[in-house]
Amino acid sequence: MAAAALSAGVVITGAQTANASRRLSANIQMWIAGNNTTKPIYEAEAAAFSKSHPGITVTITDLPGPAYTQKLDTALAANQLPAIFQEYSPGPALQQLVRSKQVVDLTPYVKRHSVITRRILQSALAQGQIHGQQYGIPYNIFQETVILYNKADFRKADISGPPQTWSQLNTDIGKLKAAGIIPVSISGTESDNWYELWLENYEVRHSGLGVTNALEKGKSAALGTAPVVEAARAMQQLVKAKAFEPGYSTISEANDVPYALLGTGKAGMLLYGAFTPNFVNEAVPNFSASGNMGWFSFPSVSGGKDNAVIDLASQPQLVVNAHMSKEDIKAAEEFLASFVYSPGQVAALSKTGNVGPFANSLYLVKQRAPKDLKSYMLFELKEAQQRSSFISWSQLLPPAQTTNWNNLLEELFSLAITPSQFAAQAAKL
Repeated sequence: MAAAALSAGVVITGAQTANASRRLSANIQMWIAGNNTTKPIYEAEAAAFSKSHPGITVTITDLPGPAYTQKLDTALAANQLPAIFQEYSPGPALQQLVRSKQVVDLTPYVKRHSVITRRILQSALAQGQIHGQQYGIPYNIFQETVILYNKADFRKADISGPPQTWSQLNTDIGKLKAAGIIPVSISGTESDNWYELWLENYEVRHSGLGVTNALEKGKSAALGTAPVVEAARAMQQLVKAKAFEPGYSTISEANDVPYALLGTGKAGMLLYGAFTPNFVNEAVPNFSASGNMGWFSFPSVSGGKDNAVIDLASQPQLVVNAHMSKEDIKAAEEFLASFVYSPGQVAALSKTGNVGPFANSLYLVKQRAPKDLKSYMLFELKEAQQRSSFISWSQLLPPAQTTNWNNLLEELFSLAITPSQFAAQAAKL
């Protein structure tokens, strides 16, 4: 059993599978889209496995989301995929990989390695299945959306607590503006696409999962229906109310500006993934420990059909390249058995304020979560376990339409097109 230590003092322990693969020889490349918090944890896990498995070397390439997508698209076009790479499920990108037989059917692998099914919540494991077969193995942390807010800003604007309804949200936007505070921090560049999170969360709460279910079946014409027009109208009301920071369409999360605006109190709210507190703490150290970090679910919409659902944005999945030798595929599978939510890995994730779909999440949060993030992590875990979920629309559209979809969102949020025009053009994607 081998171990590798992180600079933070966390020890990552590799699985005891060295004897099973000691005769294997492989150089395993794994590409993922991560962040600065999880990157050292995953790299230490790979180093521990490589040390305890002579002949197998695992190298992780961990890139920000947009850079990762570009690298993967290039590799797909050139038919030069790594041994293991990240995809989202059950989106069309993974479905296409399955149809073209570019990824390994991992169903027998999961049956052989029962440790996988013991470590992962079955609801998360099911997300990696297509037609009942297991192609993706979930990893990483929960991805559901959440709205963070600055409590000091709310006090300054005389707002007693987080808004529970869309109407209250709009009222609070007005109060924050009157207090000289930017109501909502957002990243508006095409590569980040935070617009979508606002649009789809509103639409699902207002009109239910009809559009999302249609997109899962490849029916993009659903984007041209009345519920999408209504959601687009609500988004343009935010723009007209000057809810976002000046120049928001050119601001990218890559330079931490959206997080810094919230952490320094220049902006009152920010909608993004459940992992966002770590990003804000990187931009403004100790923000979560200051006592000014608050959070709430996307508000309900009056008369809405599904106010209990949550935008999961899809749980990342690891898939294995089918165009490798049997020995390389076996080595990749051995690494996944060691890597995916190992005891040391989930302990390290919990200590950094992250929760994932691992079976003992509640225990780990209670025992290992940072004091300043424990309440938030318990909220996050409850959200993921008790709410039904849906996957972000961009992950359900054909990959070739991603740029067109992002362009339409930019035009909608810049008021360049009307809600009806937006829906009509989106229906053709």
